[in-house]
Parts: sequence; structure tokens; C-alpha cells
Amino acid sequence: MINLENKLTSTYQNQKSEINIEEKISSQLPGWQERLARIMSEFGDEPIGEITVSSVYGGMRGLFALVLSLIHI
Repeated sequence: MINLENKLTSTYQNQKSEINIEEKISSQLPGWQERLARIMSEFGDEPIGEITVSSVYGGMRGLFALVLSLIHI
């Protein structure tokens, strides 16, 4: 009789071996870097409330803000 937990673990291990997260992220990095450079050049001095895009990406010290990017894996 096959134990359900062993079957799920085996299925997870098979899926895990098919996806290499480091390769997936590293292949997307150039696009993310280009996008960030474009955002900074076009909108770097645009105010976001009482802060600017430059201050958000430049360190976030003392700011109440969140930068969110959706990752497509």
C-alpha cells in the first residue's frame, strides 16, 4: 500500500528537480535591471506623496513605503 505522504513527497521532489529557481531569476535579471533604469530615468524625481522615486530606490531610510514587483516563474 502506498503511503499518501510518501507519494506527495515524491511528487514534490520530481517537480523540484524540474525547476531551478536560481536560473529562472538570473535569466530575468537583465530585464529587471533595464526596467528599473527606465523607471529611474523617467520618474526618478516624481513625488510619491512626500517622497520621491529616487528616495524609495535609494535606501528607504526613514520612509514608510513598499516596492512590489511580481515575479513570473
